[in-house]
Amino acid sequence: MGGARAIIINSADNVATLVADVGEGEEVLCGFYSIRARQAIPQGHKIALLDLSPGEEITKYGFPIGVASRFIGKGEWVHVHNVVSRRRGQQEANRPAVAAAEMREARADRQSRAVTRPSNRKRRAPSVAGPNR
Repeated sequence: MGGARAIIINSADNVATLVADVGEGEEVLCGFYSIRARQAIPQGHKIALLDLSPGEEITKYGFPIGVASRFIGKGEWVHVHNVVSRRRGQQEANRPAVAAAEMREARADRQSRAVTRPSNRKRRAPSVAGPNR
């Protein structure tokens, strides 16, 4: 029975951690069953054990570690490109990625409209005194 191995840390987990690099289409042994990797996944990264819908919690160690920002199919690489981390804050993590991007845009817009401090303003060149002082 060949194939790469992955560790399922808790029975409530919906991801497993790879113990070796995996190539696209390679069989990954996870406990008593196996899944096919949909793409190459590096060692130490996570693979989805089942289909995950946008907004669904990613569970590792038996605890939610993030939220799917888009559909993640069984056997897909689970990483920052398709997960919003819990470390970014509870409010942002509970929203789909589109809403999080809108929040970032609104924040950037507010910052761009902020009042400029006097030290950032262009200073007028001192007037040159003419011959008639």
